[in-house]
Amino acid sequence: MPRELTPIKSSMFDAHHYDPNTRKMTVQFKNGSVFEYDEVPADKHATFAQNASPGGYFNRRIKPYHSGRPVKE
Repeated sequence: MPRELTPIKSSMFDAHHYDPNTRKMTVQFKNGSVFEYDEVPADKHATFAQNASPGGYFNRRIKPYHSGRPVKE
């Protein structure tokens, strides 16, 4: 799990992190669980982070196309 997660304004998430070297995106949900998603392009993460509805974007553009696994539940 990344050392620092960046807070995000979202009804679905509390925070996120992106590692451009590994292309892994980490999200912390409101319930406290943390998931990591593989092979997320940097531009896709940037759009997620800046989106007016990060949860909607995540459900449409990230979750269906990138394998994810729990890091902490």
